Amino acid sequence: MKKISKLATGLLFLLTLIIPQALSQEPGSAILSLSAKLDEHGRLLQEGVSWYIYQAKTDRQGKYRLVTKHDKASPGVLLPAGNYLVTATYGQAYLTQKIEIRPHQKKQQTFVINAGGLSVTSSFPSPLKVRRSRVRLQVYSGDTDQFGNRSLILKNLPADKAIILNAGIYHIVSRYGDVNAIVKGDVTVESGKITKATLSHTATHATFKLVKQAGGEALPDTQWKLLSPIGEIIRTTVGAIPSFILKSGEYAIRASRDGTTFEKKFTLKPGQSSQIEVVAGEPE
Repeated sequence: MKKISKLATGLLFLLTLIIPQALSQEPGSAILSLSAKLDEHGRLLQEGVSWYIYQAKTDRQGKYRLVTKHDKASPGVLLPAGNYLVTATYGQAYLTQKIEIRPHQKKQQTFVINAGGLSVTSSFPSPLKVRRSRVRLQVYSGDTDQFGNRSLILKNLPADKAIILNAGIYHIVSRYGDVNAIVKGDVTVESGKITKATLSHTATHATFKLVKQAGGEALPDTQWKLLSPIGEIIRTTVGAIPSFILKSGEYAIRASRDGTTFEKKFTLKPGQSSQIEVVAGEPE
């Protein structure tokens, strides 16, 4: 049994030597060595790079066939001679190049991804106690199409998280809560650098209750409509004490119960937490 085991081990060792050599000598095969860096003068990336190699021609469905994928930063790939589309990805940054592989060629290709880092912070007025878990960022392309729309690149990104993007201009949207506490801004990501940006909110916390008299208990089963100064409906809900995260400004609130509607206009100031009482007995 020991002799057989040693023989099997020896055969496996020989196969590890013979198979790569045989493949490299296969007619038309070649080795493509890949590496990547963020900018022209940067160092080669040692981790975090993924490589996708596609046939340069589309199939009958008009799609490029994936030949192989590698997550090693600097792989060596054995390929038959031909034309390929090679994509390097690093974070959200990417670069695609068309590469021709010739028979028995040892080709080296370094991708300059031309990318940088971006970290966006959302600031809030004092003394507002911010629920950071409810702050989310959307990253859009800096340019727009013929209809004024932007391409969404990343959604629901937590604030203060650094990301890697291709160098260029981006449109950032910071949303606090799920109503209208939104701030927008454009940032420029430079190749090989980390860009830090801050978007300043004027958010507030507001709760509402319908009462029979000032300071009274909130009445249950109340229907609410939050309105803009020109009467546009911003949010509707049902409950005794609804709560919203809103940007500062002027509003109106309508409370309906038992077929009667009451309305109140109010103003929210940045950083303040407000409780708005609507007194039943002052119908619309």
